[in-house]
Amino acid sequence: MATMGTPAPRLPRTQRAAARVVAVAETPSTNALAQRMTMDGSLRVTAGEVAVVSTGRQTAGRGRLDHTWVSRPGESFTMSFVTAVPQAVLADESVNGWIQMLAGLAALDGIEEALAGGGARWRGGVSPLALKWPNDVFADGRKLGGILCQACFPGADVIGSADETDGANAADGSDTASEADVASEADAAGGAGVAVTADGSDDRNCDSAMAAGGPRSDNGTIAAGGPGNGRGSAGRDTVVVVGIGLNLRVPADRVPGGVATSLHLLADGLPGADELVDRIAAGIVASLGRRLAEFLADPRDAAVRLRGEVTPRCWTLGRRAVAHYLDGSELEGTAVALNADASLTLRVADGAGHETERVVRTADVGVLPQ
Repeated sequence: MATMGTPAPRLPRTQRAAARVVAVAETPSTNALAQRMTMDGSLRVTAGEVAVVSTGRQTAGRGRLDHTWVSRPGESFTMSFVTAVPQAVLADESVNGWIQMLAGLAALDGIEEALAGGGARWRGGVSPLALKWPNDVFADGRKLGGILCQACFPGADVIGSADETDGANAADGSDTASEADVASEADAAGGAGVAVTADGSDDRNCDSAMAAGGPRSDNGTIAAGGPGNGRGSAGRDTVVVVGIGLNLRVPADRVPGGVATSLHLLADGLPGADELVDRIAAGIVASLGRRLAEFLADPRDAAVRLRGEVTPRCWTLGRRAVAHYLDGSELEGTAVALNADASLTLRVADGAGHETERVVRTADVGVLPQ
C-alpha cells in the first residue's frame, strides 16, 4: 500500500522521450517491478528502445552485493530503464562489459543536461562528475549515486519485433520520478559503496548484476543465451534493466562525511524536485538510447570509443583500490588500466618486492583512502 501523500510520479519530459513509462506510487523495487513486467509480457521493448519504470517511493531497493536502499520522497532519484540487447552481443565477453559503462555515461549526461536545461550551475565552475569502476557515479571524490544492470531472459512471447510491440510501447501514464537514499555506512574500501543504487531483485530468470565480462549471477558467469537458461537463440534480444540511483537533496547531516555527497551540495540554482528528476530521467533516456544505438551498430568499434571516453573520467584509475569478490576474498592494488573489454587491471605487490598485474572483471572495487 502506498504511503499517504506519495503520488505516482508525473514527469512530462520523460514521457515524451521514452518508448513507455510505467509509474506507480510505491513499490519495493523498480528493478524487480521491471523484471516482473518483462517476464509476464506486460512490458515489451525492442533493441534500441528505452522504457522507464518509476515510483514515488521505493521501500526495498537492492544494489550490488545485496546492499539495500529505501527512498525518501523529494530527496533522491531511483529509476529503472529497460531496453533490449541482442543475445549475441551479451554473450560476447570482448564487448559486453561496456554496457555497464555506457549506462554510467548516460547517467552523467542526464545530470549535466538537467543542470544546463534547468538553469543550475556547478559551484566549482566545472563538472565534478566521474565514474568509479564499475558502477558508481562520483563527484569530487564522493559517491553521488550508483548503477545496477541486470539481464533478463523472458519467454519467447515476451519480446517481439518492432511491429509486434509497437502498440504496447505507446507512452502511457505519468512519468518518471523517484528517490533513493544514502546508505549510512561505508564499505570496507573506504566508502566506495555508500550512496544509492537503484536496486535489483533475484528473480531466478534475471542475473543479479552485469559487470565487465557480461552478466553475472551470484555464483559465476551466465552468458546471455548460454547454458542453463533454455530460452531462445543467439538471434534473439535479451532485456536489460538498468537501475540508477542518485542523491539529489539528501540533507547534509545524513550524508556520510568524506564518503557520499548530494547534488544540492555541489550545484546552485537546481530546479524543483519534480522538474529536476524529470530532466535527469529524460536526459538519461535520450543518452542511453543514442549510445545504445551507436554501440549495437558496431560493438567493437564503439568499445574502442567508449574506452577513450571513460578512461579520463574513471575515478578509480591511478588510485589504490580493493576488489571485493563474491566468495569473500579481496585483492588490493593500484588501478592502472581500463582494458579493451571494460575490465580493470590492478597492479598488486606480492610481499617480496615484486609486482604483478591482475585483471578484475566481477567484483565490487572500492577506492582506498589515499
